[in-house]
Amino acid sequence: MQVYTCPSGYPELIKQRLLTYQIPEVTVDRVLSVQGSRPDILMKRRPELADLTRKAIQIITDLARPELTLICKPVHRKDHRFIYLDEHIRLEGKTIERALRPADGAIVFFATLGSGVDVVISNSFKEDPALAYAMDASASCLIDSIGTIVCQVSEDVMNQTGLRTGIPISPGAPDWDAATGHRQLGALFAGLPLNIKINSSGMMTPVKSISMLIPYGRQMDQSSRSCDFCAMSATCTYKPPL
Repeated sequence: MQVYTCPSGYPELIKQRLLTYQIPEVTVDRVLSVQGSRPDILMKRRPELADLTRKAIQIITDLARPELTLICKPVHRKDHRFIYLDEHIRLEGKTIERALRPADGAIVFFATLGSGVDVVISNSFKEDPALAYAMDASASCLIDSIGTIVCQVSEDVMNQTGLRTGIPISPGAPDWDAATGHRQLGALFAGLPLNIKINSSGMMTPVKSISMLIPYGRQMDQSSRSCDFCAMSATCTYKPPL
């Protein structure tokens, strides 16, 4: 994985730790779960789907060119309504308030699998929709795995410096729409390589990309769960019990 960041400070510490990690292998069970299936039941009924999914995983793994661009920004100031990252990025809303009000700063990153993944998935839908669907799910699993690793490493690095991280949030969370959130986060990356384009509706290109904000500080509340910041929380069947 190619990692871009500032040459010093927390981002460099996170980068050096990330370079020692291997991206977890994407499994057949996980891809089938992402597609909304029960892997154990489905593979008994249709064992050929396991072979199709393995093929999809291999194609995506071979094509992916993961890139990560990561920065840390202090919370510049807070008032009764807004929280400012840097001097000019003004954030508001209940999700932002809950995540950032107690924070001293935030780790912000964008990650992508590269344009080649998008192209092969798009082209395959015309010839083999089942394979394309499996590749799409495989790519989603892979980019999510990268995001999970970045969050884990960021937490480890911050803990070692006496700080704590809060729940990561992404544009598209409740009352932080994707179009606004992606533009706000993207504006923080001036002068750094960011091979992701954001259109007026907030969609990222390449499609298999993610962005995330991880609050950190000495007074972070770690009792929250990621489900608390998810737009699907009220209806999700996978939400763990309280």
